Amino acid sequence: MAHSTPAKTSSRTADNQPSSDASRKQEMLKDLLKDEVGDQTWQFNTRRVSRMLSPKRLKPGGDYHFLGNYDCDVDKKFFKDALTRAKLDLRRTLSEQSVNWPPDNAREQQYYPPLAQFMNTCLKACHAALDLDGSAPARDRRWYHDLDFVKYDRPTGDGIRAAHPLKPDLAGGRKLVVIFQQEPSAPLYWSSVDKSHHQIDIPVEVKLDERDMVAQAATYARCLFSASPSRIFSLVLCFNQRKKALRFVIFHRGGLTASLPLDLDTQEGREGALELFLSIACWTSATDAGFNPSCNDLEYMIPLNSAGTEGVRATITANLYEAICVRGSSTKVSRVVVMDVPTPPPEVPPETTLQGAPSLQAYTTAPLRRSPRLQSSSQSKKPISEQTKKPPSNQIKRPISERTGKPPSKIVTQAKPTTAEGTPSESTTKNGKTTQIESCPITITPCKRENDIRYFEPRGFASSHETQDLRKEFQKPLIVKISWQQDELKEVEPGMYKASNGRFGTVSHICSYEGTYEGGRPISNHVFLPREHEIKSAFWKLFRDTPPTAAETRTMCYSFFSLEGHSLVEAKSSRELCEALIHGVLGWLSTYQAGYLHRDISIGNLLLCPDSVVKSDFEIAAEFRKTATESVQDLTSRFENLSTNSLSPKSSELEEQMARVERLVQELGVSTRCIAFVTDGDKAIYWKSYFGDNDRGSKERSGTSEFMSPRLLESIELNSEYLQSPVDDLFSVYWVALWAILNNTHTSGRSDAEVRWRTKIAEGHLQRADASVKICALPLPQWKQHSLILQQWSPVLDTWFQSLDRLQRDWQNTVDPSYAEKPGISPGEYYLPHFHYFALRGVADFLAMIQPHYTRLCTFPLFA
Repeated sequence: MAHSTPAKTSSRTADNQPSSDASRKQEMLKDLLKDEVGDQTWQFNTRRVSRMLSPKRLKPGGDYHFLGNYDCDVDKKFFKDALTRAKLDLRRTLSEQSVNWPPDNAREQQYYPPLAQFMNTCLKACHAALDLDGSAPARDRRWYHDLDFVKYDRPTGDGIRAAHPLKPDLAGGRKLVVIFQQEPSAPLYWSSVDKSHHQIDIPVEVKLDERDMVAQAATYARCLFSASPSRIFSLVLCFNQRKKALRFVIFHRGGLTASLPLDLDTQEGREGALELFLSIACWTSATDAGFNPSCNDLEYMIPLNSAGTEGVRATITANLYEAICVRGSSTKVSRVVVMDVPTPPPEVPPETTLQGAPSLQAYTTAPLRRSPRLQSSSQSKKPISEQTKKPPSNQIKRPISERTGKPPSKIVTQAKPTTAEGTPSESTTKNGKTTQIESCPITITPCKRENDIRYFEPRGFASSHETQDLRKEFQKPLIVKISWQQDELKEVEPGMYKASNGRFGTVSHICSYEGTYEGGRPISNHVFLPREHEIKSAFWKLFRDTPPTAAETRTMCYSFFSLEGHSLVEAKSSRELCEALIHGVLGWLSTYQAGYLHRDISIGNLLLCPDSVVKSDFEIAAEFRKTATESVQDLTSRFENLSTNSLSPKSSELEEQMARVERLVQELGVSTRCIAFVTDGDKAIYWKSYFGDNDRGSKERSGTSEFMSPRLLESIELNSEYLQSPVDDLFSVYWVALWAILNNTHTSGRSDAEVRWRTKIAEGHLQRADASVKICALPLPQWKQHSLILQQWSPVLDTWFQSLDRLQRDWQNTVDPSYAEKPGISPGEYYLPHFHYFALRGVADFLAMIQPHYTRLCTFPLFA
C-alpha cells in the first residue's frame, strides 16, 4: 500500500533483500518524510542536547519557552560527579577492550556489533557511576536501568497497517542482550502489549548518507509515535559509518533536533556520547522519556470542572481518528467514558504558589487500571480488503476509498502536515509541489506503560458551559480530541467551538485547554528549539538549503465534545444525505456568522449525527447582520469618497441574500432537529483578523486536497497567489457529496464506471474533474447501468456544479485585489464585505438549487 511504512532498503544479503515494491514504497515514504520535516531541522552542541534530554523543572517565575529557565539534573553536582567517574570508567574499559571498527570499505552490517558494544559500554559506565552517589536516582527508580542495545536487522513484529515491517539496524530496549542470548531470533515490537512482546525503545540507524540516514530514522520515529500517539518526543540514534559519527536525534511535533556529530574515533566524541547516555540514564519517569504525563493512550486524566481544579480518570473505548505523522498537529480523536464520576469534594481553600496562583496538584496516584485492547486495534488486524470495503461505523473521520484504499490528503501551504487514520492524510505544499503521506489505521497498539498517569491543572481553559461543574456531562460517553497546535493559532479552534456552540449545525463543545506538566508548564516542543537569534546558527542544512524564518512551536491541546458523528458515506437514504448536506451547510454558515471561516470542509469534518439532536433555530444572527451591513455600508462610502466605481456589493444586495437564506430555510422545513454538523476547526481563521498585520491566515491556503475547489488547487500547483474565500468552502461541500455518493456503504450494484470514478476522485483534481463531468452528464438511457444512489443524485450534482461555477466566476469578476491596495482602504475593509456577501449568496444558491430536488429525493427508499 503506497506511502505506508515499508521495509528499509539498505544493503542486504541476497536472501534478505526486500522486494522491489517494498523498496519503492520505502523510498517514497522517506521522500515524503523529508518534505514533512522540511526546514525544521536543528542541531546543537552536546551540552545543549544533554539539557534537553535531562529531567527538568521550570524555575519559579521562569518563562517556559526557554531552556535556560529550567533546573536540569545535568546541572546538579551528582550528575557532574557521575560524568567524571563514567569518563574514567569508559577510558579504562576501552583501553582493555577496544572497539574494533571495520575497515572504511566494510559493509554496513559490519558496523552493527562494534556500535552496540560501544553504546552498551557507555550505559554500563553511566549506571555504575550513578550507583556510587547517594544523591543520584537509585537504580531501581531509573526508567531505563536495564536498557541495552543489540544488533537487530530484521522485520519488527508489528507495523503500520499491512505494510512491510521496518528493519531497524540496531535496537535499544530492556534486557535485550539477555533476551537475544536466550532467543536469538526473537522479534521486537514498537509496542509491548503483553510480556511476550519485547519492545524497541530507542532504534538505531546506520548509513553512509546523512540525509538518507535521518529520513530512515524518521520512519522509526513515526512508528514510535504510532505506538503512543500522545507522546511528546521520540529519540532515534543515527550513526554515519563513513565518519564514525553518532547523533542523538529528537523527533518532535515541530520537526527534529539533533546533537552535533560525535566522532567516536576521538575521546571528545566518545565522552560527548557518554554525557548524553548519562542524561538518559537519569530518567525516572515516563514523562522524562517523552510520554504524556496525563494520558497513556488507554486512559486520560480530564478536568471535572470548568476551573480545571479537579480531575478524573477516563477510559478510551474507541479511537475514532488517529494521525500518523512525525511533524504536524498529530490529531487523535477518541471516545472515552468515565467509569466512576466522583461526588463534589468539600470546599478547601487552595494552596498558593510563590506567584499567588493555586498550586498544581496531582489528584490520582492509584495504580493504573489496565484497559483491554482497544476495539479499533482488533479491527485494524483485518485484511486491507475488509477494512477498505466498509469503514467501521464508529469511524467519524474520512472513510478510505473502497477501490484504492487511499484516503484523501490534507494540505496546508505552511508545511503543517498531519496525517490521520481513517481520514484524508495531510500533505504540505512547498514551492508549488504537493507531497502526501497516506494515512491508515495502525496495527501498533498503545503501549502499556509501567507507571500511572496523573492530573494537573490545565492552562488556557475555555468552557462552553455556564455551569462550572462538568460532572453531568460525564454521565455519558465523551469525544476527546488532542492535537499539537501551532502557538500562534492554538486559540483559534477553541474560540470557534465556543463562539458557535449551540448554534444549528455545529458541534456540541464542552471545553478546551492546554495540557500541562507538573508545575504548570504547558506540554510543548519549545525546549527543543532555537531562540530567535539562533535560527541561522542552529539550522541543520539537511532536507532544505535555507533556514526558515522561525522555528515551529507547538503545544498539546485538548478539546471535549458531547456529540459523536458518523461519516456521510453511512447515509441510509438519499433523503438522509440531502438533509445532512443542508444541515451541514447551515452549520458552516452558523460558524461563519460566529466569526470563523472553516477552510477545511471535507468528508471527515461534515458529519452525520447518530440520532437527531435538538439545536437552536437557524437564523441570521442580529450581531452578524449588523456587522456585515456596516462593513458593506462603510466600503460603499469609502468608494464614493474616492470617486471610484466598484462592483462591490451594496447593502440592499446583502439584505436580499439574508432574506433568501431565511426564506429557503423555512420553505425546506428546517426545524431545531439537526442530523449533521460541521466540526474540526484547526485550519479555521477568525475573519475579523484575517487580514491583520500579524495574522498569517490570508497568506495560507488550507484544506483537504480531494475536497478543495478547482481554483484553489490550481493556485497550489502553480504556486500562484490566491485568496481563500467562503466560495472555496462552499465548493468543498460539492466534492464531499460526490465522495459520499461514490463511497456509500449501504449501496450495492456498482457499475464498473462507478468503481473507476471512485478511484479518480482520490487521484488528483484533473481526474476528479473528469469523473464529475461524466457523472453530471449521464444521459438518461444510461442511468439504469449504475447504482440507484448515482441515478438519484446525478441531476442534483449537475445543477449544483453549474451553480457553484457561476458563484466562482462572479467572485472573480467582482473582487479586484487592486482595490484593496488603494489609499484609504485596508485589505480587511475591502475583502470582508465581499466575504459576507458571497457566504450568504453561496448558501442561498445551494438551498435554492437543492429545493426542487428535495421532494423527489425524499420519495426514494433506503439504499440497498
